[in-house]
Parts: sequence; C-alpha cells; structure tokens
Amino acid sequence: MGGENEPHPRRDYMREWAREKYQNDEDFRRKRAAYTSRWHQKTKHADVCYLIVAGESVKIGHSTNIAGRLRKVACHNQHEPFVLCTIAGGATSEARLHELFAEQHKRREWFAIAGKLLTAAKEIEPGTHYKLAEFLEVVGCS
Repeated sequence: MGGENEPHPRRDYMREWAREKYQNDEDFRRKRAAYTSRWHQKTKHADVCYLIVAGESVKIGHSTNIAGRLRKVACHNQHEPFVLCTIAGGATSEARLHELFAEQHKRREWFAIAGKLLTAAKEIEPGTHYKLAEFLEVVGCS
C-alpha cells in the first residue's frame, strides 16, 4: 500500500504548501536554526567511552551522544539500562577497556559482570566521569 515514492495527493499537497509558506520566511529559518543549535548543544558532547549496565551485562562503547545511545540500548534490551560511568578518550579508552576486560567478553561490545568488571561495578559511583588513568586506578588495574 502506497510507498514513499508513489504519488500521494495529500502528502504532495502538504509538501507544496510548506514550501510556499516557509520558502521566504526569514523569521521561520532563524527560529529553526536557533532550535537546532540548542538541540545539538543539549545532546552532543565530546567523544567519550561509556559503560552501560543492562541486567547481567555491561556494554563498553564510545559516543558523542550518551543519552541517545542509552535510548537505543533500551529499545533492544529486556532490562532497564543505566550509565555506570563515562571515561574521557572515546575510541582509545574503549579499545583499552576491551583489552582489559577480555576475559569477560560475551559478544561484540557486551561483557559479563564478573571478575575485574564486577570489582569495577562495585567501586564506581553510577554516573561518574573519569579520565582513563583515574578509572584504571579505581578498578585496581593501573
């Protein structure tokens, strides 16, 4: 039933109407640009490594949008995920942690909460941001 590229009278009419209405509207463009800018300021940040806990597993990855990443993990997980901590350094820190917790590796970026990772989970205050060296010190793997 009607794909995106098939003609659709109402949809085509609305697109034309919006083009005509807002094509030369500088006020609309200014407000849209300001809103987009505010939205990006709220959601985007420096690339950080994160540890997201969901059930008996921890996801170790990196992102510039932790809130968005958490929403995506929640969509594909039966457990309610939460951010255990973030670590400065993005992909570099992520690679180091994957190496460090290799014994607990399950699949892709998911690791079992056991061994060194269990110790880390007990020692860390949820939501804390660390530098890599600080994190390794807290975990006892410096």
